[in-house]
This record gives sequence, structure tokens and C-alpha cells, in this order.
Amino acid sequence: MEKETKKSTASRSRSSNAAVFEEVQRLVKAAIAGKLDTRADVNKFDGQDKEMLNGVNEMIDAIVGPLNVAAEYIDRISKGDIPEKITDNYNGDFNEIKNNINVCSDALNLLISDTDGLVESAIEGKLDSRADASKHQG
Repeated sequence: MEKETKKSTASRSRSSNAAVFEEVQRLVKAAIAGKLDTRADVNKFDGQDKEMLNGVNEMIDAIVGPLNVAAEYIDRISKGDIPEKITDNYNGDFNEIKNNINVCSDALNLLISDTDGLVESAIEGKLDSRADASKHQG
């Protein structure tokens, strides 16, 4: 009788491992296909399997959230809509991306400001006006 219980437990464990593996594979394929809104269906699982897949979902959210913010800002900048600085708190590489986008926005705002000033000076006939190139990088 004890032997049958061990076999049954081992069989359920293999079945559970296979289901978790299939769910993770589904997430991997979705990520490769660029479907970053795909999450594990944790309601199909119990116990540690559910906990682990919930952790995978949280990990995906932690990656996709900052990427979506970056994509939105870059899209706005590309259309001439320079947004306010990103003020959300991020860690590690995501913070570097945030800082780079903020520096880019600042540089574009400065270029726009200097260009507006030069145009205004030209309209007023002040053709000797110049922008301070030392305020710009590159």
C-alpha cells in the first residue's frame, strides 16, 4: 500500500512539473514573439507551483513596466512632444534608461529654447545673436 502511495505521489509530481514546464515554455514563446502582456495562468496551479509562476509573472511585470514607460516617452519625443522628466523610481539598468531619456529630453528642450531665441532675434533683426554652444553636448 505504501508503495502505491509513493508511485502515485511521484506520478503527480511529474505531471505537475510537466505542466509548469509547459506554462513557462508558453511564456518564453510569447516573450520571443514580442507578446509582453502574456502572463502565466496561476489559477491552474497550487502550492509552490502557483507561487513560483506568480513570481515569474511579477518578474515579467518588473521588466515590462519600465520598458513601456521608455517606449511611451520615446514615442512622444519622436512626435515633438517633449514630456516632463520621468520621476518614477527604478533600479539598476532601468534607472540608467530613465536617466538617459531624461538627459535626452533636457537636451532637446535646450535646443528648442535656443532655436526659439535665435528665431526671435532674427525676427528682431539681431543677426549677431548666437546660442551658447558650450551648453550643448556633442
